[in-house]
Amino acid sequence: MAKQEIKAVNADVAAVARKAWLAYIGGLSTAYENFQTGVEKVRTQRQAILAELIEKGEEVEGSTKENLAKARADIEEKVQPGLEKVRAFVPAMPKTKNAQVAELSAEIEKLNKKVASLTKKTATKTKARSTTKAAA
Repeated sequence: MAKQEIKAVNADVAAVARKAWLAYIGGLSTAYENFQTGVEKVRTQRQAILAELIEKGEEVEGSTKENLAKARADIEEKVQPGLEKVRAFVPAMPKTKNAQVAELSAEIEKLNKKVASLTKKTATKTKARSTTKAAA
């Protein structure tokens, strides 16, 4: 009789374990189906969301360009008369230091070329003289 009771308990345990396993598999299946449904929703809504964001971006870009153009016009209108007064009052500004340095560097380069050409001429004349003296 003990054997029959053990077999009955084992059968009950096996049935409970099987039901627990089936419940686990059913839960995984349901989670997967829900996930797939969510993914499909995102896929279909993604295009709509992207189109909406692009449309809003274009609106913002257009209004920003308009606002910048208005701001630039307002600033020029307000600043231009004062700028003209300042330019009339202040004489022409001298060259900047960078421009002066560049100008002087170019002048030095020209002078270096002249010195090099004169040195070559002098060396050629000196060689010619020493050659004629040696020949005589």
